[in-house]
Amino acid sequence: MGRSPKSVITAIAIASLALLSQPAIASPWSATLQPLLQSLNRFGFRVQIRQPGRGGLYGYFAPKERLIVVNPVVFELGLDEVTLVHEAVHAAQFCAGRTQLQVLGLPYDPPPQLRRSFLRYRDPRRQQLEAEAYAVQARSDRLVEVQRLLNQYCKPR
Repeated sequence: MGRSPKSVITAIAIASLALLSQPAIASPWSATLQPLLQSLNRFGFRVQIRQPGRGGLYGYFAPKERLIVVNPVVFELGLDEVTLVHEAVHAAQFCAGRTQLQVLGLPYDPPPQLRRSFLRYRDPRRQQLEAEAYAVQARSDRLVEVQRLLNQYCKPR
């Protein structure tokens, strides 16, 4: 037999209260990264924490999906900030190119210890894209700089 509308509404209300009484799942992101996460969201990018599906990566940017995937291991390794900044630079590069990543022509180079990381790419353009992301992630003011790049190249969605 069917339920009365009143009993359905009561059941929904009870279920909603049960959900509200559950403890909130703590975000692994630090408070210092919340403004960057909010900016990415404002510009139409999603950030997911999950295994990237590509061996050994800490994160990657999927431009067509406007998606940044971050490997959960970065939180244990203390690499969450640099990983998110690196991928957010790729998001700014995507905004600049509109349909594909575009080299921004940033006036700084990554430190020598990071250069091997992007030299594995044969394509010189891909090397430049990675060099920019590594250069920004290595800066002491990386959070300010990546916010500046997103604000300069991206439009709110």
